Amino acid sequence: MAPNTINQFGIPGNVFRNMLRVATLEAKDPTKGASPGTVASMINRYHSPSYGSNVQTWLTPGQYAVMKKPGFDRTDPSQAFSYYSSPAGRQELLKTGEELRGATDFRATNYLRDTGNLFKYPDNLIPTIIGGVRKYLTPAELKAQGAKPDVSENTFFNETKRPAPMNWWTKYSDQSAVPSSTTPKQTAVSINPAAVQSKVLEGNLFGGITLENLMKQGLQEELLTGLIQPEKDITGDLFAQLLDQTRPYYS
Repeated sequence: MAPNTINQFGIPGNVFRNMLRVATLEAKDPTKGASPGTVASMINRYHSPSYGSNVQTWLTPGQYAVMKKPGFDRTDPSQAFSYYSSPAGRQELLKTGEELRGATDFRATNYLRDTGNLFKYPDNLIPTIIGGVRKYLTPAELKAQGAKPDVSENTFFNETKRPAPMNWWTKYSDQSAVPSSTTPKQTAVSINPAAVQSKVLEGNLFGGITLENLMKQGLQEELLTGLIQPEKDITGDLFAQLLDQTRPYYS
């Protein structure tokens, strides 16, 4: 399946790539391409009744200032797309989406800190790293744990009171699973089933036996069974029945 057609958390692949192009500039991450919180907040918007799947109405320069930058269209989101299409990346987005509690807006953490607004609003979700794990905590939670803000990631909130988005982190939780692979069954016999079928239809399998004769003796049923179930060796029964065709069909 082509990368642009892969569905990510209910989002068409080409739309997801465009979202990641914005996220890559809004919150660059050296190993993931874009920070998970910023990506998850955009997925929240996609699944929010206040924004929705018509991204042309909100994935705009008026909402994301980085889209005004010269050369924005040449921004390559491949690193972020590759990571967040992997099982580890999908799992991180699911976890982050749940932690953000539906937040759809963000500002740079250092900007909010410098303007005195980081701790001003009790529902701000401030990024921090505790024990090597990134978390998003309210000012009260951050203070209680004695943690410090992580200014490499944005701080998240809802600018106005809005309906909560769909819990996509629950609905699409199966996307974190590692894709399973199965080994195709091998044909147990050395004959080519397609070639046998061709010979039957041409009426020249094993000495000119016709399709009508095969049908009269029930060989067609045996043959089709073998074609549908290639692990079954049909050559023994088929050969025995064909040898029996030395007798005339009509007496």
